[in-house]
Amino acid sequence: MTFDDNVDLLIPYQSSVHYVTFYAYIWDEPTKQFIKDSGFEDVWNPSVDSEEKRILACDFSNQMASYIMVSYIDNRFIITNTFGYRPAYFLSSEKLQNIPNANNLMNFDETKRDNDSGIHVTINDFYILSEDFETQSSERNDIPELIQYYESDSFWDLYNPKWRSPFYKELRH
Repeated sequence: MTFDDNVDLLIPYQSSVHYVTFYAYIWDEPTKQFIKDSGFEDVWNPSVDSEEKRILACDFSNQMASYIMVSYIDNRFIITNTFGYRPAYFLSSEKLQNIPNANNLMNFDETKRDNDSGIHVTINDFYILSEDFETQSSERNDIPELIQYYESDSFWDLYNPKWRSPFYKELRH
């Protein structure tokens, strides 16, 4: 998991209809002990992206999805990128005030962690008609705003099997 050629341990922590999480114990070479990384408990349905040396995770429930990329930086797991969608009416009332027809929209957002500040910065925040998104679910790369997320070999490449956790077989896209 840390891609340092040492053995790390994942111990099941929680599971539900939509997700599975783990305790992560990382091998600490100087002390010759496993050390618990509590940040990993928030990584739902993890899968390993060996090529990019990161952990991918996703969760689906109630018309919502959340995708995250996690890297092992400075001896801890850190969420580096996020992408998610939800019905717009799930947004805060403050944000909803500026969105006409929110009941018919899906909200999509992408963030990236700023390495200097450690804060996640919004890269993309947009809306699509719920009807368009739902009818195109098997062909989401036909929706112009979503091409960069679903297209093969894109940064996100959300149709790629690498997003499917080997620990949780029932993930849906």
